Order: sequence, then structure tokens, then C-alpha cells
Amino acid sequence: MVRATGGTDFNIAPAIDQLHEVCNDCRISRIIFPVLMNGTFLIYYRTGDGVPLYASIDPGDGQILRQGPQSQFPSELILHLHEDPLGNGRGPWLVMINGLAIVMMTLSGISYWWPKNGRWGGSLKINWNVSFRILLRQFHRSFAVLISLLSLTVAMTGTFLAYTLIVEAGPPLDARSGLASDIRGARIEEIVRAQSDQWAKSGIRDIRFPTGDIMRLLIWAPERNARAVAMLAVQIKTSQVIKTVPASEDHGLWVIPLPIHTGEAGGTVGRILVLICGVMLILLSISGVIMWLQRPKRWT
Repeated sequence: MVRATGGTDFNIAPAIDQLHEVCNDCRISRIIFPVLMNGTFLIYYRTGDGVPLYASIDPGDGQILRQGPQSQFPSELILHLHEDPLGNGRGPWLVMINGLAIVMMTLSGISYWWPKNGRWGGSLKINWNVSFRILLRQFHRSFAVLISLLSLTVAMTGTFLAYTLIVEAGPPLDARSGLASDIRGARIEEIVRAQSDQWAKSGIRDIRFPTGDIMRLLIWAPERNARAVAMLAVQIKTSQVIKTVPASEDHGLWVIPLPIHTGEAGGTVGRILVLICGVMLILLSISGVIMWLQRPKRWT
């Protein structure tokens, strides 16, 4: 969403206080900072009954622009379906199976297509003077070959990332996790400002509240890669820094493959290529189903 107020300031205090004012028994678990200057805070929180909700809040004055379940935040819903389509923590297994299937189909397709010596020139040629069924097969073959390297890269990194979601999954949230309403937003703002020398250059990705008295600042670390972060854990009551993890010492399995999977490792060109790959995989899935339906029926 786009902020309603002008300016480029990011004020955490009014955002926290405004949310706790309308939901005094809610506990905030995460505050995602805007990537764009005209963006908004995205806050994850839970009601006293444990219902997960989201809120988009203007960083200028703390006004709630939208709040509700995940269904009201399409980008979050799509991301969640991409990572955990079953919604119960077992979804990454399905993602792994899907990724492995794409890898196997790509490799088997390349093996089936691989031309004999001297026939490389015509191996991707499309003959327009044929029936629709044959033309569709030629398009399917040629475009699948053209994006095969990219689709293998995306599928293999995606499969590995699904594996990391399984092996690096944190403990489930309990009643003590999250920022309670008895801690004012000004306190959080004070701690963040006090650590400005750590994040002023690259910015904050998000703030997490694993417990009621601990906050973790995840700070962008572009010097490592486009998705890497450094972590700073602070005790809220005392403002004491209790743990620091530089980006170079983050041994999470996701750190290296994630920017490759999203294309961010290649900058704007990389993102465009991954977008094209995603669109082509959808079209190839559709053409593959049509080809299967058009297969000759054999009498037994």
C-alpha cells in the first residue's frame, strides 16, 4: 500500500500505539519496514484468542490503512501459499515435491529433445505449415529448451529453500511471544533510534518480538547479497544489546540460494528473467495438459 502522509520519515511509536489502541489485548510479532519511501509498515499481530491478523500502517502518523486476516493482503497470501500451500507447516514438503518434479521433467525433456550431431540448427525450428496439435508441440519443445537452464536454477533453489523451511523452522508462537500493549511505542522507538549507527546506512528490514521483552532488529546487509541481514537482539526493559550476529556470520541455509531464486542476485535483469521463467512455466504447464488431452487414444 501507499502511505497517505507526505515525507519520508518512519515513526514506529504511533504505529504501535495506534494498533494497541484499537486492539488492547493484541501482541505484535513483527513489523516489516517499507522498501519504498512511499510504502507503509506491515505489522503481524495476534489477538488475545491467538488469531493471526495483519495491519498496514502509515509510517508518518500511525493511521491504520488496512487491517484484517491474510485474505485482505494479497501479496502476503500469495507468498504464504508459495512457501506453505497447506498452511499447517507441512506445505514445504509439497513445495519440495513440486520442485523435484520440475527438475525431473526438465532433465527428461532435454534428454528427449537432445539432437544428434549436425542437427542443432533445426532442433528448435518451428514449422508453421502444420496442424495446431503439431504446432503446439513445437512451441512447447522450443520454449521449454530455451528456459531450461533458468527453470532448473529456479526449481533447484526453490526445492532447497523449502528444505530450509523444514529444518530451520522455529518453535511455534506461544502466549508470551509478541509485544504486549503495556509497552509503549515510544520505548521501541527509543531503542531503534539508539541503534541508528547500526542501520542508518542500509536500513531496517523488520523488527521481531520473539518474547515480550526481547526485540530483534534485522538490518539489511547488501555487502553480502541482496537478501542478507545482520541481527541485533535487544532487551526492551534495559535497552541492553544481548546478541549481535553480523551478516557474514549468518549461517542460515537460505542466505545464498534465496537471492538466486528470486533473481535479485542478478539485479533488475535477474528479476526480469525469473519473471519470464515463471510466466513460461505457467504456459508450458497449460500446453502440456492440452497436449496430454490431445494424445491419440489407443484401443485395447
